[in-house]
Amino acid sequence: MYSKRAFQKGFTMLETLVAVGIAAIFLSGMVSLLFIADRSSENALLSEDALWYGSQGIEALQSIAFSDLSLTETGSLSFASNQWSLGTSGPETLENGMQRTVRVQEVLRDVDCVIAAVGTADEDSLFFESEISWIDASGRSQTNTLETLRTNWEDPQGECFGEMANFITLDISTDANWHGFKQLRDIHITNNGTEDVI
Repeated sequence: MYSKRAFQKGFTMLETLVAVGIAAIFLSGMVSLLFIADRSSENALLSEDALWYGSQGIEALQSIAFSDLSLTETGSLSFASNQWSLGTSGPETLENGMQRTVRVQEVLRDVDCVIAAVGTADEDSLFFESEISWIDASGRSQTNTLETLRTNWEDPQGECFGEMANFITLDISTDANWHGFKQLRDIHITNNGTEDVI
């Protein structure tokens, strides 16, 4: 027969084991949450870096003279003598193990000068693409791609943009001003032709 005292000791030991078990479960859950939060934070920072590098790629392509650009599927960028240049061997390796591939592709237009999947190559327009690839904190491959269209508005040579550019006048003489040192406002653009300008 068990004494009351032995029963209380056993019950106290059982309570202690249950409390330790609950604490262990709680602590392991907290450690898991902290690990997941840290990984999520690291992935968010990597995504932000990828967006920045992708934007940098697009802006670098836009800064290169239109006549110095050539079509490429796996291009890379280099910066020297205060200017960007386009290389045809890519991708380039960036910080954090990221890789950037830039692409310069032709733009096809139909007979109405509208961009189309099938048509004639427009010598005054190019598609730019900046693709960033990396491995995230979870070991998964990630890719972020930015793209834009560039038009040779300074010296158009083709039929679509060349004719239309001659119809446009730009007037900044009357009310143009910088608003908040960020936005240029009150620029008047006029179409002097008889057709819509694309």
